[in-house]
Amino acid sequence: MEKDLQPIIPKECPGTYNQALMEIGALVCLPTKEPHCNECPMENICLSHKKNLTDVIPYKAPKKQRKIEKKRYYLLNMKIK
Repeated sequence: MEKDLQPIIPKECPGTYNQALMEIGALVCLPTKEPHCNECPMENICLSHKKNLTDVIPYKAPKKQRKIEKKRYYLLNMKIK
């Protein structure tokens, strides 16, 4: 995919282009739902779409269980003369 993108990545602002690709991934690929491949401008070069792997890519890692910590706080009220 990188080879396919090299000719179209603008030399003057590749960071902006990369950010746009990440935005497309977040809005179109949808790891928790059915992806919207038919709306994606990258559909023709997307390896996940080409190889019919959209049900496993992008991978969504399971959420980590929240760690609950118990803490005690003491408040001292001292009057100084």
